[in-house]
Amino acid sequence: MNYRERIRLLPRLVLAGIFLGALHATASASPVVVDFDSLDTAGVRLPGAPIVSYLASYGISFSTSYPLIEPVVYPYPYYITTVSAPNYFSPDGMATFYTYNLGFSTPLDSFGFTRPGLGSATMAQWTATAYSAADTVLGSVGENMLFSGAPAATFTLNGPGIDHVQFSSDAHSWAGLNLSVDNMVLATSVPEPSTWPLLLVGLFGLGAFHHLSRRKTQRI
Repeated sequence: MNYRERIRLLPRLVLAGIFLGALHATASASPVVVDFDSLDTAGVRLPGAPIVSYLASYGISFSTSYPLIEPVVYPYPYYITTVSAPNYFSPDGMATFYTYNLGFSTPLDSFGFTRPGLGSATMAQWTATAYSAADTVLGSVGENMLFSGAPAATFTLNGPGIDHVQFSSDAHSWAGLNLSVDNMVLATSVPEPSTWPLLLVGLFGLGAFHHLSRRKTQRI
């Protein structure tokens, strides 16, 4: 391939590299599902630090201003119907009002979760509200008190830029269970590491094209 042909080909290579990088960035941003099923509840429940560590492995932090509330993973009992066996996530304690936050190390485009169906139980009124890093409300979902036989339901909070989600529930003694959730879905459009080599190829090609163009100009 002669010099003139290389000059003509380089712009195409540059555009191809940038296009493939952008395309891969979109295609590779697959949602991550946090289902708690790899945790061993030993047939009872798993509270506290192991849950915090599990959430942290997905870039999720747990925090609350209520000192008696901690994150707990339970096995499915008779009063909660299975969404994805064997486990589901819930705060510890009943007969109380509480809030807790799930924070995300990478801002999310959307956050989804499933509220399990109810067997022989009632569930308190609850809300889940998405916030930006500047504490701007991005959206909210929730339900009034639920009764035995309520089917599972899936909810989605949309961003972009979801920094944290605050869950609130008011499970007084007459209202039954606190809010329980399963199958948290984290969706983000941040490119995966394998995207960057393709983008760098495009940028390298652009630099080479500029260099060859200058050489051609100097020869003229």
